[in-house]
Amino acid sequence: MTRRSGDARPLPKGTLERLAACQAVGLHYWSDHPVAKHFWAVDDHQQAHVVKIDRDGGTARHVCRPGLLIDTECAGDDEAVPYAPTTPQGEQQQMTTQENRPAQGEAVQDPQASPHRKESPMSSVSHPTGPAEEPQFDPDDGELGEDSIDDEPTDSFNIDDLRYDEAEFHHGDIDAPKTVTAIKVRKPHNAREWFMLHPSQEYQLPAGLYERVSDDSVTPETYLVLKRHHDLFITKLGKSALKTVRLRLAVNSLGTPFLWDMRVPRKGQLVDDYQRSVREAAEQAEQTWVKLEWNAPNRAYDYSTAPGDLGEPQFPVYKTMFEWVKLGFKDRIIDKDDHIVAVEFQGRQA
Repeated sequence: MTRRSGDARPLPKGTLERLAACQAVGLHYWSDHPVAKHFWAVDDHQQAHVVKIDRDGGTARHVCRPGLLIDTECAGDDEAVPYAPTTPQGEQQQMTTQENRPAQGEAVQDPQASPHRKESPMSSVSHPTGPAEEPQFDPDDGELGEDSIDDEPTDSFNIDDLRYDEAEFHHGDIDAPKTVTAIKVRKPHNAREWFMLHPSQEYQLPAGLYERVSDDSVTPETYLVLKRHHDLFITKLGKSALKTVRLRLAVNSLGTPFLWDMRVPRKGQLVDDYQRSVREAAEQAEQTWVKLEWNAPNRAYDYSTAPGDLGEPQFPVYKTMFEWVKLGFKDRIIDKDDHIVAVEFQGRQA
């Protein structure tokens, strides 16, 4: 099927995802960044920023780290903000991309150039006024241009080549319980995962986590810090560098367990809308299947309950919470004073 140059063309899914990720952190998507999973973005004042996307976790971060080619003052807080993989604005996304493009005769800003540099009048780029080019093949969009051939490929086999005897599928099957040997520590996937929480206190653990940022990785490494080593992560201002969480055993509707590191307020700290929405959703998830969806304007979660019967949750209670925590963090547990991460934080030699 061919496409005429005047026809409306929907944006590729990858572009919609980039727009949604940048929008979640209050920026506008501009172009791809040389570093994988990073994108250039601009703010309302056309200053360049960098956004990092985590597709597995469904989150975006406004990052400010060495090596990302940022030479302007950066206000990013590196906080993971959930985003919807496909934005609900639909047709508005095409308008957004058009609004972010420079108008005819307007200067084009290089994202790698400092927004504080003054451009000379000769630096402006005028757009050609000739006829629009015919659309070419876009691998993300899956559409073909005018030069495409509509001939259908010839099948090299028929339906009988695909058909199996159903008895073959059951040959040698053994009805044995599945044993999980790995578990992830993460949040529920935004807007695309039904999950439940084990209601027992035996499968809950208040804990302190330390997020280590290094030049070798753009994603922070999360370490579990034992209570007796909490004082190793006190800053010079007397504040704790640890993130206080409650680890909860969860399982999704596909039977995959995970540990939800629910953020909880510190002692004496007020409960904000984000923490309140997480607590309400968790209470509901102890009774029925729940799906979370990030509400960016309110900076809190909305949640919905499953309209149908998804069955009973298959919690992996053949292991204790202590065993699941050790399995989830593995070699990322700070259990001694001379742990290399603790030594690095304090700036002393091992």
